[in-house]
Amino acid sequence: MLARHRHSFFALTLILPAVHGGCVVTSADTDNDPDQTTGAGVTTGSSTGGGDGGEGGEGGDWGEGGQGGDGGEGGQGGEGGEGGGAACIEAGNSAVTADACERLNIAPAQGATSQCGDDRDEEPIGYRLCKRAFLLFARSHAADLADCLGDIGVQYACDLEPAQDCLTEMYENACPNQALTICDGIADQCDESFNEGQCAADLNPFSAAGVDELVECINEADENLTCGAAYRDCYETVMSF
Repeated sequence: MLARHRHSFFALTLILPAVHGGCVVTSADTDNDPDQTTGAGVTTGSSTGGGDGGEGGEGGDWGEGGQGGDGGEGGQGGEGGEGGGAACIEAGNSAVTADACERLNIAPAQGATSQCGDDRDEEPIGYRLCKRAFLLFARSHAADLADCLGDIGVQYACDLEPAQDCLTEMYENACPNQALTICDGIADQCDESFNEGQCAADLNPFSAAGVDELVECINEADENLTCGAAYRDCYETVMSF
């Protein structure tokens, strides 16, 4: 169990978040050869709601359509978006696996260069992010991230920004508060240096395996660190790739 001033977490992590859901990829950004061709993109997996016809414009919660309208007034149904919108993605299983990373435009298997990074010897940023995601996040969230990464053209394989944008989008698409119980448990065993709200945002798309990796890191942290400092250091570590 976790001592309040040491870190012995119960068994319960890519990139340092800014404010809720925003993440920063800790990887070098170097441009690739701009004359390489762009492959076909993959569409995102987020579903959207909205009423069909008439007065269905009231919209449903989390993307459920409104109730159908009557007759010719059906055309106004689209205005019901205020009550619905894009459906969030729950943590769960998906038929998509890490093999999807090999089919990305920016994957070496598809001809993307492996000459990224300061020394021009690293695999593409988004490709590495994709592979890491299937180890760290719930399968449904990793699949959502892979969908977005599939839209990145091979000419941007070494660019940080497109991969960063996809990671931020994945966090925004995830249903909120999925990690609240985990962070509540950590807070109960930690001191006031631990930010429970930030933890809930950080770990929201994580799988159990990802949380285990974070906790293992914290348990091995310098015993002179506060709980909050150990958590922040380890979160940045597991979110690196």
